[in-house]
Amino acid sequence: MTRCKGKPQKSSLKLGAGIGKDVKGATERAPAVTIDVKSAAAMPEFNAADPLAHVAGKRVATTTGMKTAFAAESSLNIARRIRNASVPCGCVIEDDAAVAEDLSTAAMDLSSSSRRLMPRRPAWSYEISSGRLHHREAQSFKKWLDEVQELIQQRGGYPPAFETNLQVWRQLWRVLERCHVAVVVLDARHPLLHLPPALIYHVRRTLQKPLVVVLNKLDAVDPMNAERWAEALSLVPGISAIIGYSKEELTAEFRSLRIGKKALIHICHKVHSESMAASKAAESSNSKVEGSDRAETVEDKPVAFDFVESPEFVGSKSGYYFGTGNKGTGYYSDAQAPKKCAKAATRDLRDAVAQSTGEELSVPAGCVCGRTGCVTVSV
Repeated sequence: MTRCKGKPQKSSLKLGAGIGKDVKGATERAPAVTIDVKSAAAMPEFNAADPLAHVAGKRVATTTGMKTAFAAESSLNIARRIRNASVPCGCVIEDDAAVAEDLSTAAMDLSSSSRRLMPRRPAWSYEISSGRLHHREAQSFKKWLDEVQELIQQRGGYPPAFETNLQVWRQLWRVLERCHVAVVVLDARHPLLHLPPALIYHVRRTLQKPLVVVLNKLDAVDPMNAERWAEALSLVPGISAIIGYSKEELTAEFRSLRIGKKALIHICHKVHSESMAASKAAESSNSKVEGSDRAETVEDKPVAFDFVESPEFVGSKSGYYFGTGNKGTGYYSDAQAPKKCAKAATRDLRDAVAQSTGEELSVPAGCVCGRTGCVTVSV
């Protein structure tokens, strides 16, 4: 068996350890820092593979490469989590790194701060090339990963699992932008595990589209529990409607919960029509308010100075504020004057010429303009 020629390949861990050992001495190395277990559990695990280094993160958004990728955890965290999972329910878990938070509809944060937990697609237009757009998306996603890692370190404890594949987020961005109604499918056994507040905020506040929730697997839960979940989720701001679904045949009765594909299609058409009607009503009301504001600004604005209306002034717009020198300052509502000819001058100019030369200028019969007060200046 022939051996391949070339130098043997070294892993990134060995290469980095060798460089650090040979280049840096004991005095140049950073001093060791002792941290508690809660902070240590939140530290990212070193991984030579960068999520943005994958081919799926660099190429155009397609259906290929749609594989969920989570951040790697240390073997120490995994061993401690396995030990915590063996503790019976109801018993206290003696682990400082096990940070638990309340999961309820009342504790859901639907404010603008929740959008930090979901990467936002950078601004784009059809004038931007695809290569530049994909580069912007990759850079923005990398920045978001750094910000999320900082939030995890501030929180402490075991890091939560979140999507790190840019290709998956690209598909979600484009689907939500093109759809008219967003439908989120939740497991009826515990819907809040699959309903992130950042998604609700993005659909309802950023995109301003209706959001429909589908409670799936109704055959695995009690009808009373499903109805109570539907009532609780209907009170969450941003959710337009609740629909039930089950692939298996349901023998129990769900009184207050509509079930099936037909009900889902019907409710989607309904919420879309209501959303369009609401947007049109909001646009009409805004236009009326802007029109009334303009009318109040023009008609009801008080005059601050006394003025004498000049009969010679022609061409001002309604509500136009200007100064007339010795004759005063004020508002005029005269008709718009026609365009002046190139050989004409105003009566004020004629008066100025008369004061300087002592001669009065007359209006010629063959004036191009033909208006009263139009003169041809020839000195």
